[in-house]
Amino acid sequence: MKEKTLPKLLVSREETEKKIQERIDKGQQLHDLPIRSQIELNKAKAEFKKWSKYNQKMLLKLFDNSSIADECGPSLFVGAWTNATLNDKVVVFQC
Repeated sequence: MKEKTLPKLLVSREETEKKIQERIDKGQQLHDLPIRSQIELNKAKAEFKKWSKYNQKMLLKLFDNSSIADECGPSLFVGAWTNATLNDKVVVFQC
């Protein structure tokens, strides 16, 4: 069995920490958005998707291989719930 090698940073540790913390902060802002309608939920999901894609691209630029980006891949949402209430959908989105 081949042993995994840890990825190496392509930029300084300080810069990497700063960039990752900025993305965590942005994710927290998205998580904390008030969602009171299906339209607001759809907008939040779209913003989350953009946030997630950006994160993956950023991680590919910070490390010399894709292992970290692969581990932090986009989350999947169940979007076709016909019987779920808006509140149920918001709770799942914010988990």
